[in-house]
Amino acid sequence: HRAYARRMKEADVRRWIKNVWPREPTWTEAAPGGTVGCADCWLPLGHLWVPVELKFWHLDRHGDLIVKKRPAQNVWHMRASKAKSFTCAVAGWDDNGQLALSFLTGEEFWRLGDRLSPGTVRRIRTLGDLTACIFAERALYTPLAPWAGG
Repeated sequence: HRAYARRMKEADVRRWIKNVWPREPTWTEAAPGGTVGCADCWLPLGHLWVPVELKFWHLDRHGDLIVKKRPAQNVWHMRASKAKSFTCAVAGWDDNGQLALSFLTGEEFWRLGDRLSPGTVRRIRTLGDLTACIFAERALYTPLAPWAGG
């Protein structure tokens, strides 16, 4: 019965990444004075590391996604975007008991308001969907940093 179903959360998005990504991601852990605002994980992709923000958003009674993010996250992705560095976000939500996922570039992420229609996001379902989005979008950016393979 739906009323007793486990409530989904950001850990479900993290678990999906861990299950589908072929190499071990590097996880950014929150610590006082540490990496405030930095992406949640860095995915190894060839000779690059792709910074990825993980989010879980809830639907409101009108069917819109309630976008929650901290100001430090916005600043981090905005600075990276303005420096022409590629970042992205994978956001999930509960779609009738199934984990639905979407892909956003870091620029799309920091420009978001506080509501978003699920119909306006790029849905991803597989590892192939995620890597296709990353490759398509990353081609528009310069390498993240010289040590990242640029």
